[in-house]
Amino acid sequence: MWRYLRWVLVALLLLVAMAVALPFVLPVGVYKDQIIAQAKRATGRELKIDGGLSISFLPDLGVELNGVHFANAPGSTAPDMATMEQVVVGAEFFPLLLGEVKVSHITLVKPVINLEIDKAGRGNWLFDGESGSAPTRGPQAGDLSFKDVAIRGGRLTYRDARSGIVQTVENIDMAVELPSLDEAMTLAGVLTWNKEALNLSGEVKRPRAITDGGKSELGAKIVAPVMNASFDGTIDAGSGAISGGIEFKTASAQRLAAWFGVTLPKVQGFGPLTLSGDMRSSVGKIAFTNAKVVLDDVHGSGNLTLDTARAKPLVKGDFTLDRLDVNRYSNHRSGRAAGAHSGWSDSPNDFTALGLVDAQLALSVGAATWSDMKIGQSDVDLALNDGLLEAKLKRVALYGGSGTGTVTIDSRKDAPVMTVDATLGGIDAAPFLWDLADLTIVRGSAAFVLRLTARGASEHARMQSVTGTGTMNFTDGAVRGVDLAAIAHNITSAVVGDALGPNASTPFSSLSSSFLVREGTAVNRNLTLLNPSVRLDGAGVVNVGGRSLNYRVEPKPLSGGRRVPNLGVPVHIFGSWEHPQYEPEVGGVVNAAINTVLNAPIDTVEGIGDFLPSIGEKPAGRKKTKGNNPLDAINDFLGTGR
Repeated sequence: MWRYLRWVLVALLLLVAMAVALPFVLPVGVYKDQIIAQAKRATGRELKIDGGLSISFLPDLGVELNGVHFANAPGSTAPDMATMEQVVVGAEFFPLLLGEVKVSHITLVKPVINLEIDKAGRGNWLFDGESGSAPTRGPQAGDLSFKDVAIRGGRLTYRDARSGIVQTVENIDMAVELPSLDEAMTLAGVLTWNKEALNLSGEVKRPRAITDGGKSELGAKIVAPVMNASFDGTIDAGSGAISGGIEFKTASAQRLAAWFGVTLPKVQGFGPLTLSGDMRSSVGKIAFTNAKVVLDDVHGSGNLTLDTARAKPLVKGDFTLDRLDVNRYSNHRSGRAAGAHSGWSDSPNDFTALGLVDAQLALSVGAATWSDMKIGQSDVDLALNDGLLEAKLKRVALYGGSGTGTVTIDSRKDAPVMTVDATLGGIDAAPFLWDLADLTIVRGSAAFVLRLTARGASEHARMQSVTGTGTMNFTDGAVRGVDLAAIAHNITSAVVGDALGPNASTPFSSLSSSFLVREGTAVNRNLTLLNPSVRLDGAGVVNVGGRSLNYRVEPKPLSGGRRVPNLGVPVHIFGSWEHPQYEPEVGGVVNAAINTVLNAPIDTVEGIGDFLPSIGEKPAGRKKTKGNNPLDAINDFLGTGR
């Protein structure tokens, strides 16, 4: 027995000696040439091994290649599809004796991989063999398996010639396990993209389906300081499409956008962001269905599609928001204290976010705030194109009433331009005018028709430049702080003070007027107030930018040419909006102010020619001739001749 054991030990020692000696006596140059030739036949591309090739047999069969270069497809940007400082491949020795390949480990040291898609949509990972056969997705994998694949210090670059997208991932340290093509492949590791480190883990359920160009379940997680994300769905290797459920969270949308190379305006908003829903991603397009988004304290849901194949991304879809505070995203400071008058804000509004993407959205908002304006349930169609926003107000709930119209913001200019073409009705005037302009002078139910244009980066600048036309009609209300009817009956009542003060008011059944605005100054000559005891007609100038007024109110007979008994003189109203003053009218003061505005060039008011004919008919007896002054139309509109 001992004699047989001795010969077994001798045989084992000889095998060990051969395993140690073989790498030094085998002609490794021959194997190097064969590897290069096989790569050429399989892929149609050149493989270069600049460094040495070595072979080891213990504990596993191992091949080490140094200075590896694998050529790229013709016409590609980079000359090599892959370069590696070192490649180490190990296989279990004894399964080889039985004709079975079991890779024990693969180590890629400092690989640089360049993935490219040309303008025709062909990826550089599709190969043509020497035989001229149809392109394949690479050598047949057979029953490939391995226990451990390690990537150390890798770099991956992706280029898409169709969209111009170039992305680079660096510092890749990854471990991959693949027991067999019919078992799940797992991966875990870290990498760096845009100077942010990401911890990545994932699982491909059916690797064989992927190698055959089919579909497989895919799960992935990303944990990083800038964001956390998870995905559970499928991947289609044939089309490159990924679909499934996604969960996404970041503590700062500002930081996330900067990570993607987008600079958001430095505003109060764009803080915490979460996103969940069903995602489908294909080349140049990402679609979200049943999406739920929370940004800051805004909750939204709906369907969105992001087209990234364009020079500027395009967002389409329908979305519902529970609320929206525009001030948080435009640097406007809101929140006037009760009873305080802050005036127009000089804080610059940043509209640069309008230039980041293009959009076509059907938007429903439960409540919104802009400046100090409070807006209720609203349905809006938004079109955003290269920094030009057009919002079609299909339905807007506003201070007990509603409105329709169009609002545009053109952020492409140094001084953004805002236009409003709106019709509002049933508005509770007191809170509306207070939130709009700090006005407390009128209460009642109000209706407005507005066609206004303003420019400027702040509220103050826009109020100083506002130009256009409008009409307003108040019903069943009162003018606060003054009893104009008492003053009209007896001017001495104003001196005594009975007609002035916080408890004084002028009730009316109707208060209406039309106005023309030029560069922040509004002119009116057809104001009419109907009071149970007197009718008052007014004309004057309102400095919108300077928040002051210069007005004349005159008593008129109620009916049949009879004048009200004890009728006093016309009233001159002037001073600031907040603290107007009242005194007997000084002849010519108001008319002079009106004429100053009217003598400005007529073409400074865009669309005035279309708007004026709808206000009322011309006075009888005037005929339009070629030589008529263009201001005649305005004077007719304002209720006076020239």
